Amino acid sequence: LAYINPQCLSYPKRPGIASFQALKTDWKKDTVYLYQFPRSKALPNVSPFCLKVETFIKANKIPYEVSLPAFSPSPESPPCVQVCPVRMSRSEYGLLPFIELNGEHIADSQIIINRLIEHFNVKADCTVFGQLATTLYIPSSSHAKDVLKDQYPALVEYCNRIRDTVFGKDFTSE
Repeated sequence: LAYINPQCLSYPKRPGIASFQALKTDWKKDTVYLYQFPRSKALPNVSPFCLKVETFIKANKIPYEVSLPAFSPSPESPPCVQVCPVRMSRSEYGLLPFIELNGEHIADSQIIINRLIEHFNVKADCTVFGQLATTLYIPSSSHAKDVLKDQYPALVEYCNRIRDTVFGKDFTSE
């Protein structure tokens, strides 16, 4: 059995503050700074919320940099604090992921995506990728596949970008 130090399961709560100071002070215009948990060796991120935001950013070719949230352990902190992502600083709401865009702090994965759609004028056609992928990439022809390819080429191109960018070699070509 593994032992988890209870001190690693909490993080400092942010007191009620009027505005949250951006962590990145030398930001580049229109570059998203994504703060999330450290990457895993098995997949880009074990947090579905972090993965959701990064997938959206990558699929829409939005310029971004991944940043690990900073934390400042006190001298009496247990050794696990140095490697325990739960102790990292969070957004003003205590959440990961959060982003900074042009000095603006934005938290909560869906609010982040909504803000990016607005700022970068992204067409929000990614919400049905799973359903479309089962139609587009099935190794047989169908009327639905033909309609998608003929009537919605931008949507097909978007699905191809998601497939290639996020899933790489997991999909096979037709």
